[in-house]
Amino acid sequence: EGKIVSSDWKVGGLVGEAENCTFDNCSSSATVTGPSSVGGVVGEARDCTFNKSRSTGTVTAAGWSGGFVGDAINCTFTKCRSAGNVIGKPSLADNSSTYACRIGGFGGYVQSGCSFADCYSTATVSASDDKNVGGFAGFVDGDSTTSMVSFTRCYTTGAATGKTVVGGFAGHLEYCNMEDCYSKCTTIAIGEDIGSGITSAQLGGFVGEITDTRTTINLTRCYAMGKVNAPASSGYVSLVYAGGFS
Repeated sequence: EGKIVSSDWKVGGLVGEAENCTFDNCSSSATVTGPSSVGGVVGEARDCTFNKSRSTGTVTAAGWSGGFVGDAINCTFTKCRSAGNVIGKPSLADNSSTYACRIGGFGGYVQSGCSFADCYSTATVSASDDKNVGGFAGFVDGDSTTSMVSFTRCYTTGAATGKTVVGGFAGHLEYCNMEDCYSKCTTIAIGEDIGSGITSAQLGGFVGEITDTRTTINLTRCYAMGKVNAPASSGYVSLVYAGGFS
């Protein structure tokens, strides 16, 4: 429990920055606030192992943040969970145009070599001014076929609201393997003003965006059952790319 507020990056409910660490049966219900790389348990994690750990607090950040971990690189997560709330607040970062993105119910920025097994998120993600927003992960980037991110038997049942590129499970996917994963998350995109009275939005019940045709993504027995809510035009022209899955 408790409240942690920082003007620096890498802020966590238990640890701000962790490298080559193991977390077993750890938990945090702290309220954590910072500009970027903010997580309910760890802000930034490298080469770490997490087992049967959980976060149930509230995380508030400009971006690159998640209910459990903000930024993860080459980490292993087994039977971990995230609940509570994740709130996007771009004004917390000096360069909000760069860092108002990558927010997830469990992980914000999930990078190469990370693996998740039997993990889930029931967190509510409220980031109407952020891009790359997901019920479980905001931005998944495995970097290459030799360092792909993997998810096995993971799911999300919360809600994810973002500006654009919003997914029930993940906002954005690159170089990723998924097996037996699902989303029952409600997905909402507010929309982005791209000029001339045009509102644009990308969203999906499972994935918000898969853009690079050169990337490798393998999805096996994955599905989405949550509601997908696209922005209304409100009298303006709308460019909305919405799908029940992606």
